[in-house]
Amino acid sequence: MKKLIGLTTSIEEDKYFRRLTAPVKSHGLLSDYFDYIDKTVRTTLEKYATTEEPIEFLHKMHRLPFAVFMRLLIGDEVNQELFDQMFEEITAVISGVHNLPINLPGFAYHKGLKARKVLGERFQKLIDERREAMKDGKSMPRANIIDMLLSNTNQDYEANILSDKKIIEILVLFSFAGFEPVALMAIKAILHLQKHPHFLEKAKEEQEEIVKRRASSNAGLSFDEIRQMTFVSKVINETLRIATDQTVFLRDTSTTFNINGYTIPKGWKFFAVVWNIHMNPDVYVQPKEFNPSRWDDIETKPGIFLPFSMGPKSCPGSNLAKLQISVILHYYLLHYRVEQINPEARCYPPENCLVKFKKLSLSSDGN
Repeated sequence: MKKLIGLTTSIEEDKYFRRLTAPVKSHGLLSDYFDYIDKTVRTTLEKYATTEEPIEFLHKMHRLPFAVFMRLLIGDEVNQELFDQMFEEITAVISGVHNLPINLPGFAYHKGLKARKVLGERFQKLIDERREAMKDGKSMPRANIIDMLLSNTNQDYEANILSDKKIIEILVLFSFAGFEPVALMAIKAILHLQKHPHFLEKAKEEQEEIVKRRASSNAGLSFDEIRQMTFVSKVINETLRIATDQTVFLRDTSTTFNINGYTIPKGWKFFAVVWNIHMNPDVYVQPKEFNPSRWDDIETKPGIFLPFSMGPKSCPGSNLAKLQISVILHYYLLHYRVEQINPEARCYPPENCLVKFKKLSLSSDGN
């Protein structure tokens, strides 16, 4: 993975670039990009519904959050040719990470290494172009990741200028984590709701109530309405809880401690297996069941729900991810359903899962 992603940082460097990219979590940035997210979701789902042939669910859904990520990366419209090229390259890198590290032609890892080299060159070109534009005083329409990383000055950190190599590594890491989990979680939420019609209906009714409260029947989804999606938020939490079966966190012990009679010395590395945390029956009754309503009563304590890790190592894109999934579910619940074409295929995780998107007939509220 190190050869494909490349990022290794000291504690100070890690803190530093997390401070630089902190605006990604902010309410202001999310609201600034909301209209683009909303438009991208609407047009993408409509396109799926008008496609006669079945679609490979995960691969197609990847393109939706990747479009959002590319806009956030650059801050402006992305050339379609560049978009397609970078999508294929980062997809090859992700495939390489998920496969055995066999560096021979024909293997996913080998393809991933080649794609990583090309991806680095594309990021370098974007960095060079943006740096020249900044020298000329040209600003982008919106805050973006490349500008955040290029505007790196910090008197508390002696090596306060990130090298281009380090910036590229950060961009590759953000690319790796910036869209695949969003697509995966959105699909898993949809498939869970399909299997549990009573929860699907409850989530749909919530979206219909949001539509009814709008001042105009022509008004679209707004950023403020995301806060009204209380049940959908529970659907997302429950999906994240169940879906993190392969997630582990590598951490260092900051002090010596004892657990179940075993002494763990300071400085040792350990794996935190999220599945064991999220499947703890002392916290989650019947933990293997998909039940969004369990979040009505759960007292959220530190350490019991870690889909995005926690503390200073937590994912900087967590709020953006949940926002995108909320918008996807809003339009899906109101307007679409999926029909699985190959039910015999392994669809959890949803690899090679073929579906047809179907648009629902116009509802009585006109939406």
